[in-house]
Amino acid sequence: MVDRRHSRLAPLSAMLLLLVGVLPRSPLAAQVPIPADRRQMVGFVRDVKGGPLEGVTVQIHGERITTDKRGAFTVLTRALDTASISLRRVGFEPLDAFISTRNGQWDTVVVQMDAAATKLSEVKVTDNFMSRAGGIRGYEERKERGIGVFVGRTEIVDRGSQRLTDILRTKKGVAVVSGKLRFAASLGSRGGYCQPNVFLDGARAPGMEVDEIPAQNVEAVELYPYMSTIPLEFQTIGRNTTPCGTVVLWTRIPNSKGR
Repeated sequence: MVDRRHSRLAPLSAMLLLLVGVLPRSPLAAQVPIPADRRQMVGFVRDVKGGPLEGVTVQIHGERITTDKRGAFTVLTRALDTASISLRRVGFEPLDAFISTRNGQWDTVVVQMDAAATKLSEVKVTDNFMSRAGGIRGYEERKERGIGVFVGRTEIVDRGSQRLTDILRTKKGVAVVSGKLRFAASLGSRGGYCQPNVFLDGARAPGMEVDEIPAQNVEAVELYPYMSTIPLEFQTIGRNTTPCGTVVLWTRIPNSKGR
């Protein structure tokens, strides 16, 4: 069940339901023995029309899984009575909540995710292509100026990982905390880590984690771990954001040359 005293839904329009006696326990739960010190959670992710959502990244206390074509996921957690659950998918509003066990077992989790309320201007496909191509040109210009950390397609391919965090973890100012990219930051008088702002193909993507985009789909990455290094076009101060650095992701242009 959801602990309403501590649950936090982001956004509030998203919906997370723990159903008891409505959905039968998934057959996934009976396929393998469950260790005594683990608990199995089974869930399903749907869109607002009830259709399954494939490719949703689900993270529960450091365990990360992805929904299949049925929108289903299954994960073994530690023997916890309360757990945080985080769901992310490009194009949908992020969702975070706390859930609790019932009689020492997880109920079947059914999640509805709302499409991100992003209004795009009317453009032709060729205009969109040129806009992204222009973004890559801007990447090269910023790289030439030498402010920030830049990771190109060649390095991404040579590292041979599907997770951007594996590729970026060695870069200056980067820390990977619980599987998520963070920047080392000075928060007031205390040191700590902060969640960077993310831009995807030039557009701000609030709440996005870099591993939501497979590395094979990324053309280039710009890292600005310090506020003083963020280019003007990627600054977010004054837009209700926590002061932190910025990550800029450029996805591969269809039919582009290279590996």
